[in-house]
Amino acid sequence: MSRTMLSVRIIVLALLLSAGLGQRVTRNVEVTAEEEKIRDKLGYEAVKEIHRDMDDDHSGSIDRNESTGFMKEDMQMRGSERTRRENKFHRDDDAISVDDLWEAWFESDERSWSSDRLVDWILNDVNLPSIADSIKKKKVDGKFLPRFASPNSDFLTKELGIKSSVYRQKLRLNSLDVVLFGYKDNNNRTKDILLAFLALLFTSLLFIYVRQKQKAQRKMNELSSKLTELKCMESEFEDVQKMLNDERSKRSVTDGVVNRTEMENLRVQLEEAERRLEANTNGSGTPLALQPLLRRTCENEMTFLEKQRQECFKEMKEAIEMVDRLQKKQGSVLSSLKLATGAASTSDQVDSRIFALK
Repeated sequence: MSRTMLSVRIIVLALLLSAGLGQRVTRNVEVTAEEEKIRDKLGYEAVKEIHRDMDDDHSGSIDRNESTGFMKEDMQMRGSERTRRENKFHRDDDAISVDDLWEAWFESDERSWSSDRLVDWILNDVNLPSIADSIKKKKVDGKFLPRFASPNSDFLTKELGIKSSVYRQKLRLNSLDVVLFGYKDNNNRTKDILLAFLALLFTSLLFIYVRQKQKAQRKMNELSSKLTELKCMESEFEDVQKMLNDERSKRSVTDGVVNRTEMENLRVQLEEAERRLEANTNGSGTPLALQPLLRRTCENEMTFLEKQRQECFKEMKEAIEMVDRLQKKQGSVLSSLKLATGAASTSDQVDSRIFALK
């Protein structure tokens, strides 16, 4: 009995020991960049190849001139995009060593891309759908990007089977961009919305401009017809003035060549009129006293008419000059818009002056 109990105890103890050994304690192990060099030896070698390709003077570090030249010549980058990438690549360090480049790649988010994320990048950013199946089958993920970008790697040819040199170069340049400068979403939805808004705004402004231009043209046609009317009135006014001057000249000449017979007849008629006037007034001198007043009244009327004539002529000149100025400004875009939006008051002024002249 004691032996049986002992055997049972031994079996239970063995089971407990086996269960304890089976339950391993899991811990989060943080891998450093130095340790990852050994685990991802091929990836580290690819980063070294990229660094060697950028380090023209083989000094062991990449300065700003070398990185700028590499982006210009090898990656064909220009303008603001090159400046943005250069600042991101160097940050505060003007000399990038191999370890600096490896640590930056080790800490990047792109290195943690899954195979599906890498396929999505190949399809939507690189636009090489023909190699997507190979990446899926090989289960290639973000850690392989330096091997894509390496100038001396045969990974693209042997492992992925990319025969086209154009495809290999395209994939290499895009991989270089991601490894060195990080991924930038080119399919930015905010950018698309902004571009669509700007296009809509431009179309609206163009439509408004065309409408206002047409309205300005109609206003100019109206002003041109009014200018023609003013010039006709000016011509008629000058004709009347000429006729009046001719009539005055004729009267002056006629008064100067009155013959003696007419003067005698006028003297007789004047004496007869004086006798009749004295008879009608019963000797009073009132009507004769009114003659200077009548003469002064006539002179005042003539002066007033002459003043009105001068003012009328001045108004006509100002109206013509106003229309001429508006016509000269027609060619300007800003003036056309001003004319279309604010020409009503100017047109009304011309209308009122024409009405006053009439």
